[in-house]
Amino acid sequence: MTSRTLFASIALLMSAASSGVGSTADHATMLRQLDQVCSWTGLRRLGDLRNLNYWKQGGDAGCKAKVLIAVEGKRADYDIEFRRERGALKFWALLAPDSLWAPNRSDWRGFKGIGYDTLKDRRERAFALAAVNKLNRHLRWHWSSDAAMQKIGTHILVVFETISPQQKKEPAWFLRYVDPYDSFVVSPKGTVIEAARTPGNDS
Repeated sequence: MTSRTLFASIALLMSAASSGVGSTADHATMLRQLDQVCSWTGLRRLGDLRNLNYWKQGGDAGCKAKVLIAVEGKRADYDIEFRRERGALKFWALLAPDSLWAPNRSDWRGFKGIGYDTLKDRRERAFALAAVNKLNRHLRWHWSSDAAMQKIGTHILVVFETISPQQKKEPAWFLRYVDPYDSFVVSPKGTVIEAARTPGNDS
């Protein structure tokens, strides 16, 4: 199990996408937003965006890229994603490499799947939620559930459902709302090293 597996639905949705071309303004917008997120989390961008892949599929569009990030004294090669809304690119996901927060297979032994809530320690839960809430005061993402948390290695995966109880009453809702979650990874030092929106969530 890897963090890429956690967000496999994103890759599936993008698999049929066609590449596009971004503008100088798009590039500057992405760097500005990335630097904002880094300032809110304590991360630091070490270089320019690389391997830019602008995509468009149906009414959706965006850009995926790679970028070197400094996190808690380490250099890590991150994946980053932006989605286009009303013509402008908007920050959507910052994904840490597996080696940064769950390098060993044994770290994943207790992992049950996205949305499961297995972390019982109240102190650890409060610690992780405080870190996520601190970041979300800036991001202003909206959820329809309490946090579900799991310990993976020394890090804590924090997940929120983004669909309402009413939506879950719809027939075969799980087919219509694929992986309806926003996810965060919190380090033992309280750094949010990963944040990702669910596909299609524009709240």
